[in-house]
Amino acid sequence: MLQWMSRETSRTHASRKSLLQVAPAMGRLALLLIASADVGSGFAHHRRMPLGLRATPRSALAPWAGPRATLDLTRGADVAAFFLWGSPVPIAMATLLAVRERSETPEKRAGGEALEGAARSILFAFPSFGLFLQQPCEPVGMPRWQRLALLANSWAAIAHYLYYKYRIEDELREITGEGLGGAAVVYPFALALTGGVAGELLHGSLGNLLLGELDPFSALFWAGFAWIYICQFFLYVKINKLYTGRGNSAPLSTWGLLIPGYNLVTGIRQVHFLAKYTAEERNEEPLTDPFCAAFPFTTKPELGIVELVTKVELWYADWGAVTPSGADSE
Repeated sequence: MLQWMSRETSRTHASRKSLLQVAPAMGRLALLLIASADVGSGFAHHRRMPLGLRATPRSALAPWAGPRATLDLTRGADVAAFFLWGSPVPIAMATLLAVRERSETPEKRAGGEALEGAARSILFAFPSFGLFLQQPCEPVGMPRWQRLALLANSWAAIAHYLYYKYRIEDELREITGEGLGGAAVVYPFALALTGGVAGELLHGSLGNLLLGELDPFSALFWAGFAWIYICQFFLYVKINKLYTGRGNSAPLSTWGLLIPGYNLVTGIRQVHFLAKYTAEERNEEPLTDPFCAAFPFTTKPELGIVELVTKVELWYADWGAVTPSGADSE
């Protein structure tokens, strides 16, 4: 009896430790898919097997097939981690946007009774960011329950972002006559992501980081991320060319793609400046984006990493709305 209790206690501790390690690591994948950040290793920092079981021997037919790793989808906590690993980011963003909306007077609030068109704004790319907003926002007509579903299912949110990327790559190809188009950019990455996750669930494939250790699943996964990095770089180059062709400065730092954290900022700015350009090409007034209004770094014509780090006023437009002193002054 004591031996069984010891095994169960150890197993519970291992499960909790694995969950704490996996969820933040997978959270880095959310940032990658927002802005092509480098987070692939987040899927498999540690492997976990039920206590008392040994790793399945590698077979001659599949020498790369090892023990199952990272997540056990028969356990409720691991299922929650599998779907919710990316949720903290949209929860934080949605809360900050809602706090700012509540602090504004009705005359200053963005939006209106109805929105028209599709500006492909930041809220179009990440609908869950607008979950708590009262005013209409993109995507036009999306009900609140769908935004909640995207927040609660990180994989659905990724799929929606890839839909956004598919659309903008097609639209850019129509505008410039350059580029591969949405299908050629998105499908290889989606296939690689799916294969990599399947390999991780089945064999712990994403723990294989060294070139000599790669199996078919992990090789496909890393190739997919290399592909999306290359496509993102050329996307930034194309958007910069659109602006410099008008005599404006280039708004995006292409090599910022390689700087962790700053690449997230650059990716968000890419969404804004492309939406702004396409609206102007249609002779339309760009829609007021609540995200851009809340985070000034998004719309600054030029933004260096030093300026971003040293000027806190660029981070959030209304610090008073989220501080006790600001609340007391209202």
